[in-house]
Amino acid sequence: MDDYNFSVSLSLGKRSLKLPLFSISNKLKKAFKEVIELRDGLKLVITEYKLKKNISVEFSIEQAPLEFAFCLSGSMSVEINSANGFSNFLEISAGTCAVFYLPNSKGKLFLNGKDKILVLSLHTSSDYLKNFIENEIENFPENLKELIFSKAGNPFVITSKINPLMKIACTQITDNYATVPRKMFLEAKSLELMTLLINQISDNFRGTSSLISDADIEKARLVEKLILENIADVPPLAELCRIADITHTRLNRAFKYVFGHTVFDYLRHKRLEIAKQMLESGQNVTEIAYELGFSSPAHLSREFAKKFGISPKKYQKNAKI
Repeated sequence: MDDYNFSVSLSLGKRSLKLPLFSISNKLKKAFKEVIELRDGLKLVITEYKLKKNISVEFSIEQAPLEFAFCLSGSMSVEINSANGFSNFLEISAGTCAVFYLPNSKGKLFLNGKDKILVLSLHTSSDYLKNFIENEIENFPENLKELIFSKAGNPFVITSKINPLMKIACTQITDNYATVPRKMFLEAKSLELMTLLINQISDNFRGTSSLISDADIEKARLVEKLILENIADVPPLAELCRIADITHTRLNRAFKYVFGHTVFDYLRHKRLEIAKQMLESGQNVTEIAYELGFSSPAHLSREFAKKFGISPKKYQKNAKI
């Protein structure tokens, strides 16, 4: 199977280390990682971090498997940029799950040191998955269909919430991963987890896509363009709706479908992403706050710390190390 081939730059105080992926946990205090090859095309990875402070990791991916991930405790955020123009910013916390494929991508991972982070991941190949679902894929999201059948899919991330049945399966795996016969038990539970998540995102896709027209999607993209062109002084939502000729409800629904956020949340996330880039380039907090439309430097500092778990000034200082 295609497996991860990438390097990371791990910031630990003043040190920056270039490491392969599966060495990250060995370099962090109180970390645990269990990697279990279940079958050709399926790998189970259980990762647990008990950090004493926030950790920032830069990564660069060349090839990648299709991954199903379940965050069982803790929180983190990840910024992703791929060679074909795909970009996304995700906030991941306990109860979040996702299926994603991220070849030829770069990004930054921020691990929140406040709570223990426990993540269960399943790395699978398109061939392995195809064996089970070839005739049952009608309602799948298009990017997942493309990957499974063409093996040349574009990068994508589909997020969801861990439902009660997923939670039970995850707990059975993390509590009993040493059970004998181990591989039989873990493969059965892994297939159960993937089935539950695929069914959930397929249901979401079927329900959402039926409500959103191509015209609404184009209007959402128009509104995004207006936001980016006027990031410091974005028109009120009512004005954006008037310009795009769409209702508030339809715009937010289409925006969430295309960008993963409502209009307001997208604006907040985008401003903070840009603020990070400006801090890295050396601009001060006051300049950034007013240039991006925050009401004051204190407002920017509060929002930045809430999202990234670190103050803008401290982030800028660490970025220079």
